[in-house]
Amino acid sequence: MSELFKAGLAGRTLDFVDVIDMHGHYGAMPQFNLPHEGPGDILSEMDRIGIDRIIMSAFRALATDTACGNREMLEVCEAHPERFLMHFVVNPHRAEHLDADFAPYRGHPLVKGLKLHCEIHAYPMAGAGYTWAWRTASETGLPLLVHTYPPRDMKSVPELADEYSKANFIMAHHFGPENLDEALPLIRDKANVYTDTCVSLLPLGTIERLAQELGEDRVLFGTDMPYLNAGGQIGKVLLAQLDDAAKRKILAENSKRLFSL
Repeated sequence: MSELFKAGLAGRTLDFVDVIDMHGHYGAMPQFNLPHEGPGDILSEMDRIGIDRIIMSAFRALATDTACGNREMLEVCEAHPERFLMHFVVNPHRAEHLDADFAPYRGHPLVKGLKLHCEIHAYPMAGAGYTWAWRTASETGLPLLVHTYPPRDMKSVPELADEYSKANFIMAHHFGPENLDEALPLIRDKANVYTDTCVSLLPLGTIERLAQELGEDRVLFGTDMPYLNAGGQIGKVLLAQLDDAAKRKILAENSKRLFSL
């Protein structure tokens, strides 16, 4: 058994390998019981597992007040700059205000990505309200973390990836494992399209399949914490039938490169 496999099996703290969680959230969400919503809770869970840094978006920014939530998220990151980074949430219903909304965040060293949630915002991925996001990602190099479940926007991805070839797209939740047969052929040859590992239920062999079909350089570790249990999310990477070199890429190296960490 490899070192990382043995560590996962034993539940060891990963203090011997870098771990970057590129898909987390912050704050309360009324529809869910979230036991790790505060900064102290998140840091405690990170320390328990061995997660060095986490890139988060605020639930408030996603679900209620986008401007307030983004401000809140940045304040929390500035209080813990060695551990917390943020995704700026893009609200397509505020398209005409996005330049002004983003001005305080543009170029900020703790702002590492743009977060789109087509489901919560009830807006199609290819809609004009997201044009600002594609252009800004192309101009700034900030990756786009795009919620992809349910997968109704799946077929928009290849065209957008081609049109905005300088933008990097991360397909959160990889469209759901039950949709991989349809999704992977659409993005397999799109070098600027990545996926993360986090999803509620994961059939055996999914991590291996993502690494094999997309390439181990295009799979990024994320927990969706505190929505999902971080221990379970990292366990499926540690116990995957991949060598440790591939797991180290997924756990940190790919995110370090993509987010310029």
